[in-house]
Amino acid sequence: MKMPKKLRDKWVKALRSGEYGQTKGILTNGKGGFCCLGVLQHVASGGSCEAYDDLAGEFMGSPTSKWYSDNGISEYSGDVSALITMNDKRRSKFTTIANWIEKNIEVY
Repeated sequence: MKMPKKLRDKWVKALRSGEYGQTKGILTNGKGGFCCLGVLQHVASGGSCEAYDDLAGEFMGSPTSKWYSDNGISEYSGDVSALITMNDKRRSKFTTIANWIEKNIEVY
């Protein structure tokens, strides 16, 4: 994954802040719970988050390709899978995920 350095730093800071409740399987549950990718959307989009797919009416577990592109994020498929696994299957804490992001997400 490649993203602007300012965005990565803002995301990591938010994950470490303790201000976000953690949930799994969905970007946000609308009750203060977010997955790590939901936190990314929330900080990048000024407080908003894609909560569902308008076409299928299904809750979203990952931002759309258009959202990534609109926010200058590229080459994201493998890293997104790793982040989803850490957040949902391993139930890694946000601080652990933030450490992984700093080591593995490329910036420009």
